[in-house]
Amino acid sequence: MNFLNRVLENQAKLFNLFLFSLGLANDTASESHGVDSEPSKNHYDMSQAPLSKVFKEVFANGTFQSDVLIHYIVDGFSQFKSDAKSFINSVYWREEYWLQGVIAMHIVFLTCIIMSRKNMNMQALLFGLICVMTYLSESLNRWCNANWQLFSTMNYFDGRGFFTAVVYAFPLLFLLFIIVVNMIITSAQMVIKVKRRQLQRQRQKEQNNRSNSQNSNSNRTEGTNTITRQ
Repeated sequence: MNFLNRVLENQAKLFNLFLFSLGLANDTASESHGVDSEPSKNHYDMSQAPLSKVFKEVFANGTFQSDVLIHYIVDGFSQFKSDAKSFINSVYWREEYWLQGVIAMHIVFLTCIIMSRKNMNMQALLFGLICVMTYLSESLNRWCNANWQLFSTMNYFDGRGFFTAVVYAFPLLFLLFIIVVNMIITSAQMVIKVKRRQLQRQRQKEQNNRSNSQNSNSNRTEGTNTITRQ
């Protein structure tokens, strides 16, 4: 249960990070982690995404309206696009070979999931492995923050773990979602197959009973005919 609670806690943190990237969450995690407001020269703070005050003001005052929600969604989507563009441009994707390795790892996992979609044992193994990797994302972010000089040219890892969540954890959660959907579809197909076989067996049993009853009736009529002839 401890392990499951830790996994769910990490997934909740990742969801909060996703809301933060859309401007739907407060910037309180950096204060709780004790992150400096001014990053160092070699440190790029990925968590400093701009926040929209419309959402907080509307729901705090209780003046929620549908047009305000639509306006906020459009504003949040445009903000998300600009934040995503600035995020992509701020990372040295070609120079950082370890980033290319992380992307290749996600591609390999996706390929394995697609190739083994009909093998439930393999799907369960991949599901457990990805859950463990998601569980270790917070510890991995702390280690990378302390030892980024060993493998990177820039410190992308802040106290919030925004970069680790976007590059490492969010794709893993997406892979878990694919596995869960595949398991649901496979289970539904198995239930349908079992039900069809049950119906087929029931029909065959009814047909056999009908044929046996017809044979017994024909034998009885033949017996009575022979008796009357005698």
